[in-house]
Amino acid sequence: MKNRKFQNYGIYIDRNRSFILASDSILYEEVIQPGIQNTKEICSTIISRLDNAHRILIFGPSKPKYILQQEIRKSENMNHVSEEVLITEQMNGEEALFFLQKIIPFS
Repeated sequence: MKNRKFQNYGIYIDRNRSFILASDSILYEEVIQPGIQNTKEICSTIISRLDNAHRILIFGPSKPKYILQQEIRKSENMNHVSEEVLITEQMNGEEALFFLQKIIPFS
């Protein structure tokens, strides 16, 4: 049996963009454009990129973070994951990474 290395993630989401953050790098950035994708599609895309997730912190100023939390809870692949939601101010990628590293120390 292979040993799986579990990963802590942070997901910043606002009305214009989302960042999936892990350890010390931004893994993925998606520009959310109204009319092109709906929130549930964006959530599915984000969930599909969370390999070996252990703990997820979802944060940002907008409502989609709560929809993402619901979709993670519904996902069969994520039933072992611990997720939390925090309301924050709007951030860029570097600010989101700095914030995440203060909340979830990576070792």
